[in-house]
Amino acid sequence: MSEIQPKLKTGTKTTVKAPIKKVTKTPDKNLSVKGTAKSKKSNVTSDMDQFRHMVSEAAYYRAQKREFIGGDQNEDWFIAEVEIKQLFNLE
Repeated sequence: MSEIQPKLKTGTKTTVKAPIKKVTKTPDKNLSVKGTAKSKKSNVTSDMDQFRHMVSEAAYYRAQKREFIGGDQNEDWFIAEVEIKQLFNLE
């Protein structure tokens, strides 16, 4: 069986154009506070996610300590939440 090879054009130049840069004017910091509010909100969300993760781990370890026998998962969560808040002086 013969293998079919594609024929390439020779002698042609291929040019690559640089992408067009979009020019935008940076807003005056005194006029816009959208960026700061958004960054604060994302930090708060991130902090809350970290807090919940720490509480969930602490609650899990409480249940593990008693070998997952008896107890109440809501109570484990509540106690773990109090412990984490005390650890970081949040109350």
